[in-house]
Amino acid sequence: MLLVNNFNTEIIILDDGFQHRSLHRDLDIVLINSKEKYENHKLLPIGQLREPFYNINRSDLIIFTKSNLYKPNTYLINKIEKMKLSYIFSKIIYDDNMITISGEKIKTNIINGKNIYIISALGDSKGFEKTIKKTGAIIKGHKKFPDHHSYNTKDIQKVKKSAIESNAKFLITTEKDLVKIKNYNGEIPLCALKIRFIVEQKKELESYLNEINKK
Repeated sequence: MLLVNNFNTEIIILDDGFQHRSLHRDLDIVLINSKEKYENHKLLPIGQLREPFYNINRSDLIIFTKSNLYKPNTYLINKIEKMKLSYIFSKIIYDDNMITISGEKIKTNIINGKNIYIISALGDSKGFEKTIKKTGAIIKGHKKFPDHHSYNTKDIQKVKKSAIESNAKFLITTEKDLVKIKNYNGEIPLCALKIRFIVEQKKELESYLNEINKK
């Protein structure tokens, strides 16, 4: 209500709110990484699910993400189809521009054929590597931190040392990680690879959004 009353807000997008049962929503979209497997779909702490999988019935639409990087698991698709739930696919592609630590834009093709070193703190570091490989860059190393990691000076010093030893010409990270790296002054340029989220069945998604507009 703070957003509605003070900022003339017309649309509110809530990330990671599927378990916020008391909050009214007009459209509930669940994202499933295409790499997910049967073994992962068990309740915490054995698996990754916060609640039983059949509760996905509360969703209006399911989007399988990164379908260009991983083949969507047939087990999950079959299970969703048996539940008669709607689903579409999306992919992740890299943008034509990267962002430097100072906020400037440089062309992504500058790393094509160049030695690079990667730093990331993601839930799917493999997907990040797959995306970077499509740029034509040569990955000489990848320092992986736990998801949502907060970088300190010691972390960055170690990464810089490894990058130099690997003869990397660029240090590449994600936009999510770049904002958490402070006061970087290394001799190797630090850039974030920008990515784009592309829905493959765009008309299907638009139909759901149009239904909301009619309300």
